[in-house]
Amino acid sequence: MREATILLTAEEFDNFPFDETKRYELDEGKLIVTDRPAYNHNRVLLDLTYSLAKFLDHTPNGEV
Repeated sequence: MREATILLTAEEFDNFPFDETKRYELDEGKLIVTDRPAYNHNRVLLDLTYSLAKFLDHTPNGEV
């Protein structure tokens, strides 16, 4: 069975009852709901970005 797609306007999206544990996007009227990244995920991302930026400060291979 196929799920029905409900399209929202920008105004309806602004008034949507959001759950703080989810991330919401509106793509051409279609509501997309995903889980928020966990704290550990964000911490690893920050550490990796910092280490990469520090490395690239000393080499001309690219930029962050």
